[in-house]
Amino acid sequence: MSKVDTNLISEATQLKESDVDFTKGTLSIIHLKERIKSKCPSCGAILGKRHICCAGFGNKVDQEIRQKVEQRRQRTIPVYDDTLVQIKNI
Repeated sequence: MSKVDTNLISEATQLKESDVDFTKGTLSIIHLKERIKSKCPSCGAILGKRHICCAGFGNKVDQEIRQKVEQRRQRTIPVYDDTLVQIKNI
């Protein structure tokens, strides 16, 4: 892999120095996902996308409470030694 390829990869994954563990030879990638979660305004039960009645008490739901929820996942992947050297030299 050339220096140019490594630069493109780091831009694509938005690598920071803290994401690379040079001792263990691993790279941590954090995935952030946002989604909207709807809740019943009366009891707080979670509603599906097409629910018109509350699953908790069966009341008709005219206006649900919409809440943005972030999900965070982290993957750790091994990195070849020569790739670690190229990342270190960036």
